[in-house]
Amino acid sequence: MPKLLLVHPPIFLNKERSPIEAIHSVTPPLGLAYLASFIRDLPVEIEILDAQQSSLTDIESFLQRVHPDIVGVTATTACVKSAAAVCRIAKDRCSSVTVVGGPHITAAPAATLAVFPQIDVGVVGDGEETFRELTKRLLSKHDYSDLEGIVYRTKTGEVVQTRPKMGYLPLDALPFPAWDLLPPLSSYEFQPGAYQRKPHTIVIGSRGCPYNCIFCHVAKFRSKVRFRSPRNIVDEIEQLVYRHGIREVRFGDEIFTLNKKWVESVCQEIIERGLGICWSCNTRADHLTYELASKLRKAGCWLIGMGIESGSETILKSIRKHIKLDQVKESIRRAHQADLRVKGYFMIGFPFETRTDIEDTIRFAANSKLDFAQFSYVVPFPGTDLYDFCVKRGYFGEYGWLDYEASLYDSPICVPDGMTREDLRSLFRKAYRGFYLRPQYWIQLFTGTRSVCDVKRYLRGALALFKM
Repeated sequence: MPKLLLVHPPIFLNKERSPIEAIHSVTPPLGLAYLASFIRDLPVEIEILDAQQSSLTDIESFLQRVHPDIVGVTATTACVKSAAAVCRIAKDRCSSVTVVGGPHITAAPAATLAVFPQIDVGVVGDGEETFRELTKRLLSKHDYSDLEGIVYRTKTGEVVQTRPKMGYLPLDALPFPAWDLLPPLSSYEFQPGAYQRKPHTIVIGSRGCPYNCIFCHVAKFRSKVRFRSPRNIVDEIEQLVYRHGIREVRFGDEIFTLNKKWVESVCQEIIERGLGICWSCNTRADHLTYELASKLRKAGCWLIGMGIESGSETILKSIRKHIKLDQVKESIRRAHQADLRVKGYFMIGFPFETRTDIEDTIRFAANSKLDFAQFSYVVPFPGTDLYDFCVKRGYFGEYGWLDYEASLYDSPICVPDGMTREDLRSLFRKAYRGFYLRPQYWIQLFTGTRSVCDVKRYLRGALALFKM
């Protein structure tokens, strides 16, 4: 029987992880698990190789042992070079047909194939239906040049992109991810402050985002938000609990609280089933009432993540975040009133940002009463308005993403005028230390600590900060 191998490539290619990166989440490749479940009835033997923390040598050995006919690789911009390296090994060692999907090729389809000749086909956008049809045609040796939603290389080397795929499959029509093809879920790890119980995993209840922040390409490619039914979502959670022993779930939706009626129905379904899990999700500052926060808490939610991005009103307006800092403060207050913890996400290094703007962000985070904070360098991803802004102003050329390092915590991409990379690194360290190394923060943290396990996790995070 023909063999199909789905691969999540290494994140840190030929590089040691920094102390902060060492405590970041390593989560299941959910997209690959969805692809596998959707094509399981086809006459092909399917395997998933989660190589996030593997070396290319390990991958080469695996490929030579399995010798797949088709290799499908998922890629973000940060790891597209390692994805291409996997494709090169697959072609050199196994003569496999190589297919790449994921956020990067969706944002830069023709450019990616132009730069990496070892990639035969790219799947653009939501890939389940397209990849299924592509696999059928590859298995039967039929032409796929008229298939919607792909970019491919002709026999003469020309790169051709077909018209976009029209319409979407209802999310309830997708089978649950092929969890059984992944390593044990207990082997995956969230950040120290992002979970209470193990084993844990991610569940997606919706796809899409209606907002148009300049740094995010989700709205460009998934502006229409689609929801799974509450029953379908909790059916999956129930299966995870009873078949895989999952004790905690993180909803990976862009904005879990976008549709108030829907999220209340999900909560009610969880409550009625009595699954005894705890969970976390993401929200926006303008999508959290006290009543909704209370419903989340009653259903087992303990932590909400909030994309705040900046402590400068000027920057919030420039990046089209469409929130106010007063809304952020009020949402944090409401969440705490409902006994929820809050994690804030911040970005530093927008090309139009000043040192004062960044200092405002650091100060706001420290004074906001957040329970946890995560700081990231600004990364202009292809397909975003921020990337176009940077290209027009000469920050880099059309293929500037080729110079990105997989490590987005050691190598700032955007450096505002009048600053150096070392200036930005210094402010990055100041942001983390300024938030987490406050004595009052640790008093607040340990006052709400529920177990010895929590203490160990938090101390591991603190050690990483001292090593920065």
